[in-house]
Amino acid sequence: MEFRILGPVEAAVEGRRLPISGRQERLLALLLAESGQVATLDRVIETLWDTEPPATAKQQVHTTVGKLRRVLADAGAAGLVVTVGTGYQLRAEDEQVDARWFDRLLAEADAEARAGRLGAAAGTLRSALRLWHGKALSGLSGTVLQSMAAALDERRLTAIERYADLLLTTGAAAELVGELRAWAIQHPLRERLRAQLMLALYRSGQQAEALTVFDHTRRLLADELGVDPGPELRRLHEQILRNSRELEIPGSGADTAPLPIQPPPNTVDEPAEEPVRPCSLPYDIGDFTGRDSELEGLLAMATDVAADATLVTTIDGMAGVGKTSLAIHAAHRLSHRYPDGQMFIDLRGHTIGHRPLDPATALDMLLRSVGVPAAQIPNGVDERAARWRSELAGKRTLILLDNADDVDQVRPLLPGAPGCMAIVTSRKRLVDLDGAGSLSLDVLSGAHASHLFGRITGPERVITEPDAVSEVVELCGRLPVALRIAAARLRHRPSWTVGYLVDRLRDSMRRLAELSTGDRSVAGIFTLSYQHLGESQRRMFRLLGLHPGADVDAHAAAALTGLRVAEAEALLEGLLDHHLLEQYTPGRYTFHDLLRQHARATAEAEESAEARRLAIHRLLDYYLLTATAAAEAINPHGSQAPPSVRYTPADPTPVRDYATAMTWLDTEQHNLRAVIDHAEAGGWAAHAWKLPFALWRFYELRSNLDDWLGIYQRALKTTKDLDDLVGQASIHNRIGIICRRRGKYSEALMHYRRSLTLYRELGDHFAVRRPLHNIAVIYQFLGQHSDAIDHFRQVLALDREFEDRHGEAVTCSNLGGSLAKLGRHAEALRELTHALSLVRDIDDRYREALIREDLGNVHEKLGHHTTAMEYHRRALRLHQDSGNRLGEASSLTNMGNVFRLTGEFGAALARHTRALEIARDFGGREVECVILNNIGAAHRSDGDFAEGLEWHRRALTMARDIGFRAEEAKALDGLAHALSISGDAAVAHTYWSSALEMYTAMGVPEAEDVRRAMDGLAVRRG
Repeated sequence: MEFRILGPVEAAVEGRRLPISGRQERLLALLLAESGQVATLDRVIETLWDTEPPATAKQQVHTTVGKLRRVLADAGAAGLVVTVGTGYQLRAEDEQVDARWFDRLLAEADAEARAGRLGAAAGTLRSALRLWHGKALSGLSGTVLQSMAAALDERRLTAIERYADLLLTTGAAAELVGELRAWAIQHPLRERLRAQLMLALYRSGQQAEALTVFDHTRRLLADELGVDPGPELRRLHEQILRNSRELEIPGSGADTAPLPIQPPPNTVDEPAEEPVRPCSLPYDIGDFTGRDSELEGLLAMATDVAADATLVTTIDGMAGVGKTSLAIHAAHRLSHRYPDGQMFIDLRGHTIGHRPLDPATALDMLLRSVGVPAAQIPNGVDERAARWRSELAGKRTLILLDNADDVDQVRPLLPGAPGCMAIVTSRKRLVDLDGAGSLSLDVLSGAHASHLFGRITGPERVITEPDAVSEVVELCGRLPVALRIAAARLRHRPSWTVGYLVDRLRDSMRRLAELSTGDRSVAGIFTLSYQHLGESQRRMFRLLGLHPGADVDAHAAAALTGLRVAEAEALLEGLLDHHLLEQYTPGRYTFHDLLRQHARATAEAEESAEARRLAIHRLLDYYLLTATAAAEAINPHGSQAPPSVRYTPADPTPVRDYATAMTWLDTEQHNLRAVIDHAEAGGWAAHAWKLPFALWRFYELRSNLDDWLGIYQRALKTTKDLDDLVGQASIHNRIGIICRRRGKYSEALMHYRRSLTLYRELGDHFAVRRPLHNIAVIYQFLGQHSDAIDHFRQVLALDREFEDRHGEAVTCSNLGGSLAKLGRHAEALRELTHALSLVRDIDDRYREALIREDLGNVHEKLGHHTTAMEYHRRALRLHQDSGNRLGEASSLTNMGNVFRLTGEFGAALARHTRALEIARDFGGREVECVILNNIGAAHRSDGDFAEGLEWHRRALTMARDIGFRAEEAKALDGLAHALSISGDAAVAHTYWSSALEMYTAMGVPEAEDVRRAMDGLAVRRG
């Protein structure tokens, strides 16, 4: 996998560029430009929407990240984009990202130049510059990306100038002239490039040309900026005029002065480079409290050590007791004693998800930090340790080795020279480290603990409730991590008093559910907190690690553990207070990523395979039951797959009505996706297809077609593996609807017909209606309204046979739509009015909105504009209430049409534009195609025929792409109208001929309108 941002943004595998565009491309650009860093959610939103982000920005970010991950995974690069907290990070090697490889080559060139290998340095820079293929992030706009692009382009220019310096220094001026001319043309106001070009021309015997470059530059600067050339350029001009010996190549034998163009470091004309004095200590926390005696002891050790000795001291103690904080604070206090550098390195001895740094890697990092070029770092541990000690010889340097694993890891990293100091922190006692002083850290004193508590909560709490604070301190065991948890809880709960917190902590049965009072063992911080939990909390902690999603609520946690919701919620609150869980939204609980791994590993170690399987089964059953309940709440008249579960929660699901169903689905949608994936991978086949089936209406309302299709294609495979004909028929029908939404009508028909065949084989005549009805809908989009009407009448007969009033309403609604297309408006109004009456009786507001849209369109055709507008406005409100965003777009564009017909063109275009934004955001290509034609018609009606032509052309392209024949004919008709007025009558006639042929085949009344328009055109041309 290769990533490129030094030019257009690209991701490629073996030369094949991946299909990444739109928001995915902008997201990838951000992650690559900030490679290795975490892009926060706010940063991502700012990048994707340079102006005001939409209300759904967070949801759309998650969708965009998911799409990018799928593209990469399909190319064999899964796992590169990871979630870190609420942000995202791209984890790729330097060799995979051209910008990072560019930086590495620059560093190698610098090292080669310092070593005096100027030719090699120039070659390395040339290789670095060949990585560029245009301006950085070219083709992308926006403040964030443009700022990043500018920074990258500046690094390129700096590298170009460095490269030119090297060639000028090594006597390669003649071969440089052509490149410098090209660069100077691209960056005409870059004086340093102009100066280098002048010097290259002069050294290659073209003095007059060099002077011409100066004159041109002087005029350019005056014209563009109103300034004169800078002092460097003016001095070089004077030197060229008098053939100054200062311009000769360094080392050529002449008595030369310093060049006006900076030569590479460590050339014969430059003094020795200043030694590297690294300082990589982390910042000293502002609320560091206590540890007076311990700090005094460390400082005393540093003072008392003999000048010819190396000081090594270790700090050990329980996790969470503050070892690293003390070490950093002491290092800052001691830094003035070690002027040659203060270094920090995390040895990852107890870092979940990482193996401890091996000594060879740690030495490599330390040697680089003191300026040793990569090429000069030896291979073996012993050789690197020797080089490390050599680099520190004669220097006074402080090294903080944090989070050490054992003595073998630390020993090679210790300085051997006198005058240096090493501070080592570890969760183990490093008793085998000969000659080292040691400090075992205990909990805080009572006074210091109270002070820390007060600094976090605010001093007024300590002043007003001193006794309660003292009791909290003791209840927390004076352990810094426990104090910080308690104080942070109090600070973020302004209605609480310290006394109320004391009351919660006094109950010994609840204390561990509130916070940890500390443990004196040397176990890791997660294990420490885990050991201080009650057995129920430990089991909750373990089983939460099995959850495949990002977060949980009390209901999901209750399912995992088989508890009541109230019990589960109490346990979750306890884990939250221990910082074993985090909470970004009330009622939602999430792990830090590393804690999730710890919990999962603990579950695997302490829970039997059967217990883990039962927990997952309960969780999947809970999600299936709740998703089914949500589906029934948002679509009470739809058919749902029977839950068929073994586990029934003791408490009601969190779904009570439409509002709570949509809230639950919106909140849980990412978890549901993860649960479906987990069910597929773990062999829970029934859940793997029934969950997507239950989520149908939600996906339909949210219209995330890409995710939608992938889920149902996998569900279809699952039903085939199970040889479940009912499941296959159901999923084929669903996939057909998705294909229809994507404009893939032939694929949709294939799936509908397969569903129809399966239902007939099963003898399920009630279910036969669904694919039969959907086939009729396809005929509508293909403009075959007579065929559509025939199929709808077959379905209507079945609806009435089974006395399905909801099905009858839906069928009458669509039947009315086709009748209206054929100009049979009276029949259409009859069917639609009947359908509206039925859906209002059964309170189906989703379908009511669609029927009101159709009624509005019929009244618009009849010229009843006020009535039409009222239907559309009511439909819009219903769509908005139900969260049907594509329905909202449809109603908006219908309103725009009415405004156009009444001459309110500004209002019309405003509605169409907003509708287009929604359609594009939610992947509704059919709706988008309709809107494009409507925008074209609005522009034509307002007299802007050129703009109308452009929008109709876009509609025509899309209609042909998705096979939407009705809109294709409409686009041809619109193009012909615009061209007939703008003067291109011959082309207009051609377009109208094509439109007439299509309208006639559809049997729609628009054919007569086209004939009259063509007759009028013939008269005008005659």
